[in-house]
Amino acid sequence: MEITIDDLNKFKTGNPFTGETARELLSIAKTFTLKKYNFFLKEGEISNYWGCVVQGLIRAYYYKGQKEVTEYFAPEGACFIAIDSYFSRTPGSMFIEALEPTVLCGFHYDDFEALCERNREVEHCFRKKLEQMLVSCRQKLDFQKFETARQRYENLLNEVPQLLLRVSAVQIASYLGITPETLSRIRSKLGK
Repeated sequence: MEITIDDLNKFKTGNPFTGETARELLSIAKTFTLKKYNFFLKEGEISNYWGCVVQGLIRAYYYKGQKEVTEYFAPEGACFIAIDSYFSRTPGSMFIEALEPTVLCGFHYDDFEALCERNREVEHCFRKKLEQMLVSCRQKLDFQKFETARQRYENLLNEVPQLLLRVSAVQIASYLGITPETLSRIRSKLGK
């Protein structure tokens, strides 16, 4: 599958990319096709790509001790990055895995940084995506600290119900910061 201008515009907030910007982005875009459970990034590797999900679903997670912690899910139209490794240019602790057959659009760090330097539209879009990611991280911290397990599950159910059909209960529990048993009890009480 080849990445198109229409694919790129799915990742942009606001107006579509101008023709020249879209052509420049396409010139540095790399397509990655992953089978279910294939990794895009593993612990100990340097995150070299700013990624966007064209088709499929990915999960980013890490281990805290012996416990697997799901950081986020990225379905079609979402961008992703292993932020600590990408910006520090050092090996990270994140795993990024396809949960179903997935097509990704990736922009290599060096190419993307050079394009951001010379193209204000790309730099602005990148900054807006980072802002969205920071807000999302802040919201996740808040709900982990101040909401009950049931409230966290209900919020996820209301915000992205289709995701719950594509992700295992163990992964949902890991994302919510609860045990699979607690998730099972919550689902049983809610009838969902």
